[in-house]
Amino acid sequence: MRRDSLARVWFESWSSVACVGLRCVGLFCVGLFCVGLFCAGILAGQARGDIAVHADGRREVVEQPAKDSKGQWMGTIDGRRQRLVPGEVVALLDGEGVETSLVPELGSAPKSAEQDALLAQLSDPKNDNWFLAATQIAAPPTRAVHDALLELCGAKRKELRARAIAALTRLRTKESSLAAARAVLDEKDAKTRRDAAAALFSVREILRRCDAAELVQEGLADSDALVRIEFALVAPHDLALASEVLRKEGLRHSDHHVRESAAVELGRRGDAAGIGVLTAMLARTSLPGLDTDVETATRVLVAEQVDVCEILGRLGGDAAKAALSKAKANSPHEAVRKAAEAALK
Repeated sequence: MRRDSLARVWFESWSSVACVGLRCVGLFCVGLFCVGLFCAGILAGQARGDIAVHADGRREVVEQPAKDSKGQWMGTIDGRRQRLVPGEVVALLDGEGVETSLVPELGSAPKSAEQDALLAQLSDPKNDNWFLAATQIAAPPTRAVHDALLELCGAKRKELRARAIAALTRLRTKESSLAAARAVLDEKDAKTRRDAAAALFSVREILRRCDAAELVQEGLADSDALVRIEFALVAPHDLALASEVLRKEGLRHSDHHVRESAAVELGRRGDAAGIGVLTAMLARTSLPGLDTDVETATRVLVAEQVDVCEILGRLGGDAAKAALSKAKANSPHEAVRKAAEAALK
């Protein structure tokens, strides 16, 4: 299971599970689980203007996206009209690939009393619920909060610096995402830098829309292999050095979560180097470490395998076609069977 899958499970069950370590849950707020570049509906073809690009790379079919009378973006997803939160949704793509940006700017309002209280919670080393504060303090994203988090990035305690980076990514703006990347690279403690780098995955589509070339190049040259891999995962798809890092270091990493993340990202870039990892992900019937919540485990497994089907369909080749044919015939999950069938066309 990819690290972002673990983060999704952690996010959904925060109130009922203990924090098992930042690395084990994909770190901080990687956000919603990436269910794929294109779902079966996209493969089948949808009306123009119907793709919502999320900050973490997830893409969803959205019908009739438009601003309502209050100026809020709304869209219909899976038959339900809902708000498209700017920053969580980075962009809308029409049928010709024309992009409408939804990335917000930092607001000018001073910190509210509630945000001051949330900042105090973030700054309390004994507060185990700091993640909730990091999420809530971002509504709305303001320069006052941004600057307070930058100040916290300079705290003496390394765990507080890591929290500040996580909270910066939650602001979901270009400026805060760049600041988070800069803070990761400036972090002197090796383990904290390693762990904090994983939070950048949650804003990778924002970073790809920023002038982040120098930061990415610096990250790819970091002395720590995991930091190099994390920056490779958020790098633009056409950056050859990033793909090289994923092939040579990501696919060979001892952590299977890292190997799977590298294989998926390479596959999205049209690189079949991780084909063996991808076909194994499609063939499995359960997810390692998820045996206490069957419903959540099944939902995550299906989403992951739908994602893999789309990638294998794009890669093509005998191994991919064989894996897809097997999934089409044998998967117990209808969504996976349909995704495999669509990918074989």
